[in-house]
Amino acid sequence: MQGQETGNPTVSLSTTVIRVEENTDSTITVQATISAPVRQAQVFGLLLQGTGVVQEDFVNQPQNIEIPAGESMGSVSIAIRDDSLIEGTETVTASLNNLPAGIDLAPQSETSFDIIDNDFADFALSTLEVAGTEGDPTITIEVELDRGDRQLQKELIVDLSIDPAASTVGVIGDQDSPLIPGQDFRIFPGQLVFSAAATQGEKRTLEIVLLSDNLIEGEETTTLTFASSSDTATPNSAKNLTLKINDQNTPSFQFSSHETNIEEGASPVAIGIQLNIGNDQLATNLRLELVPGQNDSAISDTPSNQNKAVDYGISPLTFTFHRHPIGK
Repeated sequence: MQGQETGNPTVSLSTTVIRVEENTDSTITVQATISAPVRQAQVFGLLLQGTGVVQEDFVNQPQNIEIPAGESMGSVSIAIRDDSLIEGTETVTASLNNLPAGIDLAPQSETSFDIIDNDFADFALSTLEVAGTEGDPTITIEVELDRGDRQLQKELIVDLSIDPAASTVGVIGDQDSPLIPGQDFRIFPGQLVFSAAATQGEKRTLEIVLLSDNLIEGEETTTLTFASSSDTATPNSAKNLTLKINDQNTPSFQFSSHETNIEEGASPVAIGIQLNIGNDQLATNLRLELVPGQNDSAISDTPSNQNKAVDYGISPLTFTFHRHPIGK
């Protein structure tokens, strides 16, 4: 029954801070405040509870809190134990029980505070760079847990993401994810979980499948980021893996003539260059450059530059085939 209904004084709890670091000097003060000064000292039972919260989290765990006679507030100091357990952030709820007769709980009588852990686990990748060709066998990457001699009390989750700015297109999913046209690779699983029972050096694996397509793309590079938002993970522990994919689709080209005879001073002769991509499709611009042979005479990039040191001119020396033409 609340004090508003009975006329009894009401009591509530508060803390001096809402977050405390786990180290050898950390303490927190819990205060009990009553709505009217007490004539005699009043003792209340004190409970400290929360998910994963155990007595060993505290150097001292007071069982009671007392408001002295003539006062309206009492307090206890709680020292936080610096253990070697990887617990993440623990939220402790402090509440009162065993109330003296004639005193009621205030409507908001409980208080809470967080213990910020100073023990973390890390993870390592079996490699920071992988390369393969479209259609190659599956690439396996291992992720290894590094918790040292400390014990995990909560799971550690490692998530995988793909650089959105990369030209390559990948999908994170599972082994049965459908293939989507235009995909370059598929990764599964997209999340790796180390349970609280995971041992030092325990490994999880993920697979990268390089997909075959009919796109002429050249070499593609993307960045895969492994990161954990778990509060059991070392802060800023994200790691990057570079993935390089070699294209299996190769275009060819040919000249309209393989030999041309031109007399000095004659009009320019046009020679065509034909791109052959078969049933493939250009996914990027293709640039060709003409280079004279080692035993050839001097060359300029335009006929207007001809002089005594130059025997012939070619214009242009570079050609660009733009993306998306299909067939020849």
